[in-house]
Amino acid sequence: MAIRTSFHGSIGRNSETKTVGDTTVTKFSVANNSGYGDKKKTHWVDCDLWGTRGEKLSMYLTKGQSVLVYGEMDLNVYQGKDGSTKASFKCRVTDIELLGSKKDGEKSEDSPSYAHQAPANGGGVTMDDDIPFGRMGDFQH
Repeated sequence: MAIRTSFHGSIGRNSETKTVGDTTVTKFSVANNSGYGDKKKTHWVDCDLWGTRGEKLSMYLTKGQSVLVYGEMDLNVYQGKDGSTKASFKCRVTDIELLGSKKDGEKSEDSPSYAHQAPANGGGVTMDDDIPFGRMGDFQH
């Protein structure tokens, strides 16, 4: 049973795009932190972004890139080689926002600046930025 969710974190390794049947899937993992200090925990989520959108974004889904992910999360429980019970998170991505990188100001030559830096208004960059009307924060009362 999948649960609709959103979470943010940093990509742990460069994405990989593979062909599956007639479509493609871009795979990457995201480290999501919870707690703080001695109680800080990192949960890794394996993410799949299907279709051409994943292909187009794959060059920006690189290690250290901060992202906000929306999708359907599943918990996979399995038995490890040592006999212990283990679990992993898997997310089928429905939307993603690029928030910035761990190393602010660092840019690769082939990537636009928005793929590595959050905008001044604090929002992320999405593929729907060409909406023909203002955002809620743009209106003044």
